[in-house]
Amino acid sequence: MKASFLCTGLTSGRKLHLHKMRMRDVDTNQEIGFYPEKVYLPGEDCSENVAEVAVVLPNQPPLKGVTYSVYIRTGDFPASSTDTDVFITIYGENGDSCKRRLNGSLLPRVFDKGKINFFRIKAVDLGMLSRVHIEHKAVGYGAGWYLDQITIQELDKADIKYLFPCQRWLDTAINDKQTDCEVKLLGKFNRSNEKLLTSSEGTINIILVTDDIPSPGTNFTVYVTICCEKGNYEPVGFGNVTLTRVRSIETLELNGSLGSIQKVRLEMQDGEKDSNWFCKMVQLQHVQTGEIIEFPFLQTLGKKENNLVAELPVLKPSGPFLQVKTYSFISISQAPKQIQIQICFILVWIHGQHWKKSYMQTESMSFKTVGFQLEAVDIGVIHELLIEKEKPTNLQLEKAVVEEGSFIKNKYIFIAQPWKKEKTKMMSMTLQVTETKNDNRSGDLHNEMQSMTSDGEWIIHLSISSEEIQISEIQQHNLHWIIVFYGDKGRSIPLRLEEQNLDQWKDRLTYKVNLTHDLGEIFKVRLGIEHRHEDLGHLFLYHLRMQNTRTLDTFNQSINKILPLSLSGDRWIEVPAEWPLRASLSAVTYSVTVYVSDTVEKKDKLHIGICLHGKHGDTGHRDLNGQHVIDGNEEQLFTAILDAVELGEVHQADISMRSSDDCTLFIKRIHVKESSKKTLYLFNVEESFSIEGGGPETRKEVVISQVVYDQEEETDNSLLLTSNQTKTEEENLVEHKIIVYTGDGRGAGTNANVFITLFYETGESFGRVQLKRPLEDINPFQNGQVDTFIISTKDIGKISHIQIGHDGKGLGNGWFLDKVEIIKESTEETAVFSCNRWLAEDEDDGRTVIQLYP
Repeated sequence: MKASFLCTGLTSGRKLHLHKMRMRDVDTNQEIGFYPEKVYLPGEDCSENVAEVAVVLPNQPPLKGVTYSVYIRTGDFPASSTDTDVFITIYGENGDSCKRRLNGSLLPRVFDKGKINFFRIKAVDLGMLSRVHIEHKAVGYGAGWYLDQITIQELDKADIKYLFPCQRWLDTAINDKQTDCEVKLLGKFNRSNEKLLTSSEGTINIILVTDDIPSPGTNFTVYVTICCEKGNYEPVGFGNVTLTRVRSIETLELNGSLGSIQKVRLEMQDGEKDSNWFCKMVQLQHVQTGEIIEFPFLQTLGKKENNLVAELPVLKPSGPFLQVKTYSFISISQAPKQIQIQICFILVWIHGQHWKKSYMQTESMSFKTVGFQLEAVDIGVIHELLIEKEKPTNLQLEKAVVEEGSFIKNKYIFIAQPWKKEKTKMMSMTLQVTETKNDNRSGDLHNEMQSMTSDGEWIIHLSISSEEIQISEIQQHNLHWIIVFYGDKGRSIPLRLEEQNLDQWKDRLTYKVNLTHDLGEIFKVRLGIEHRHEDLGHLFLYHLRMQNTRTLDTFNQSINKILPLSLSGDRWIEVPAEWPLRASLSAVTYSVTVYVSDTVEKKDKLHIGICLHGKHGDTGHRDLNGQHVIDGNEEQLFTAILDAVELGEVHQADISMRSSDDCTLFIKRIHVKESSKKTLYLFNVEESFSIEGGGPETRKEVVISQVVYDQEEETDNSLLLTSNQTKTEEENLVEHKIIVYTGDGRGAGTNANVFITLFYETGESFGRVQLKRPLEDINPFQNGQVDTFIISTKDIGKISHIQIGHDGKGLGNGWFLDKVEIIKESTEETAVFSCNRWLAEDEDDGRTVIQLYP
C-alpha cells in the first residue's frame, strides 16, 4: 500500500527530494512504482524525518496523502509536565504512521501541565484509526509525564475527531514504571450529528458491521442495548451473524421517555468454548434525519476471548463524556469444583438519579479466592451487587470486592448473604455495599519518598529569552545566576551556577551545581541574578528543569515570568517544586506596605528591602521596588508586590534599609497581605533608624503582632488597621484581653485553629481573628489550660456577644470550651461568656462554632 522513508544523519541545512522509486519482486519480476510529489526529507520545517508515499498499482487508485492534526492534552496534576522527546505511532485500517517525534522543532517543546499541544503529521491515508502508541525515554522520578488524552483529526475533515483517552502516568517510578503505552480508540466526535445526540424520539436503524479478519462471524445471537439517561431499551437481537464484512440491520423505536442516548452495550450470547465474533462497528442511524452515530468497537467477543460484553459511550462535541473504566471483581468463597457464576453490578447513575443500570459477566471459578476484570462505561457509584450461580453447585460465598479504576481505585466491599432460590435453574444473591474505600495506588511510592534525598550534583536547564541581549552574552555582561534550594530538612546557602553551556536548544542554558548537604524533599527553589552594574532590560524565564544525577529525581516547571535586569528592584523568582503524587505549594502574591512617619526628604536615595518568614521557609531578602506615596491622610507609605511561593503562616519580617546619603527613618508598622487567602499580617515596629550614607545595610527583625482573616461575611473592614487610618485613629485603638478556659475532662483540648469574632451593641463586628500565640507562650487550648490573648480594636462601644470556634483541622480536633472572659484594658470592664460544652463534629449537635452571650 505504501512505503515509508526514515531520514537520519543528514547535516544541518541539507534535504533529500524524493522523486521516484520502483520495486521489483525478484521471484515474480512484478514491479510496483511510487511517484511522490513534493516530498522532502527532512520536512519543509526540518522537524519531520519520516516521509510516506503510496504505491501505484494497475487498475487501483493509490491511497491519498493525509495531514493529521494531533492534539496532546497533559493532565493537571502536580508534576504532570515534561520537556522530553515524545514519540507517537498512529494505527489504522491501512497500517501505521511509523514512529514520529512530536517535539521536533528548533525550540524545546514543553508538554505543560493542563495544556494542549498541537502537531501535524503527514502520512498516507490510514483509514479508520484504531489505536496509538506513545512513548518517551526520560528516566527518573518526576522525569515522566501524565498524559490525559489524545485527539486526532484529518485536516480536511474538521467535523470528525478520534478520541484516545489515556489518563495515566508514563514515569519510571510510578504505576507499572513504563514510559510507553498503547491507547485504544474510545470513539469519534462528529459535529454533523448533534441532533441525533440530543434526540430521544423517532425510528433508528441499528447496524452491525463486521470485518474480513479470521473467524469474524458467529452462529449465536448478538444483542445490542441502547442505554439512555433514564434507563435502557430492551436489547435488540441479531441472530446467526456469520458473514464477513456484513451489515446487519434491525430497527428500534425511541419513545422519548428515557431521554437522550448515553452509551451502547454489545453482548454475545453464551455459546461453545471456541465461538467468537469480531465487531468492527455499531451504527445508529436516525431514519427521519439520516444522521448516524458510530461506535467503533474493533474487538472480538466470545468464550475464547473470555469476553462476552463490551460498551462504548456517546461522545458529544459540546460537552463532557463518559469514560470506559476497568472493574475488578474479587470473591472469597469455598467452591468444591469449577462452577459458573454471573456477576451483575446494580448501580446509581452518576447524575444522582436513582434508576438502576446493570452490567453482567459470566465467569468460571473453582478456588477460594478468584478475581477477574471487565471493562464498562463509567456507571457511577456502585449501589448493589447481584451474583447468580447454578443451583446444583455448593458455592459458599463469604465476601466480594469490586475495585473501580486502575490508578486511583474506588473499592466497594460486600458481605455475603444467603442464596435466594429462583424459578429458573439459577440461584441469586443481592448484596448492599457495606464499606467503600478510596485506594490511591501511590502508596508504595509514598513510602519510598519518605527517604528522598537531595544531596549531590544537579543538572539545571534554564529556558530563557531576551530582546535586549543575546543569551550567549550573559557571562560577558557579568551576570551570574544564583539558586537557593528549600527542602523539608532546611535550605541551602545561595549557590552560584557555574559551568554554563549552550546545549542543542539555542535558548536553553545548562548548569551544574552541587548540594553538599541533604535537604530532604525539595519543595521550592529561588532563582536570581547578582552583580549587575548596568541596566540590561529584562530576561523572560519560561521553563526550569532540574535533575539529580545520582538519584535521577527530576522536576519540570513552566515559569513564564520576567526577571528585571535593572540596577534596583526585586531580583528573584521563586518556583514551587512539584513531584508526582505529592502535594505541592502554590505561587502567591504578597502586598507589602511599610508605614513611615515624617517626610523622607531623600526618598529617591533610600532603598527598603524585606524578608518574610513562614512555616514553609522564607522569601529571601527582596528589594521593595514599589512606590513611595502619601495617602489621603498624609501618611507616607512604601508599597510593593512580592511574588513568592506560599509561606504558610507568616510569623516574622526582616526589614532592611540602605541609602546613598545619611538619613533617618521612623517605621511605624508593616502590613503584609496574602491575596489568595485574604489574610492580613500586622507587624508593629514603632522605631527610628539612622542610616549611614553608603554604609552597610541597617536591619531589623520584627515578629508578628496580629493576624486578621479578612472574610467578607464576618469582618467589618472599617475596623481593621488599614492604610487609610490616621494617627488619631491609631490612638483610639483599645486593647482587649481574651482569656480562654479549656475544660479539664479527658480529651478536652484541641490542636485545631481557633478563631473569634467580636460583636458590638452598635451592630458592628471585629474579626475573624485567629487566637494563635498566648501571652503564656505555651501551646494553646490544651486540657485544663487557661490561655490569654491581646486584640486591638477601635473603641466603638460595648461587646454584645462573641462567636468562637475552630476549623476542625488536626487529629483529635474536638474541643471542650468552658468559658471566655474579655477584659477591656483601659477600663478593666469584664464580660464572661459561658460555654461549658463540646465543639466537635462527633459530640452533642456536631457544631464546631458557637455564639455566646454574657
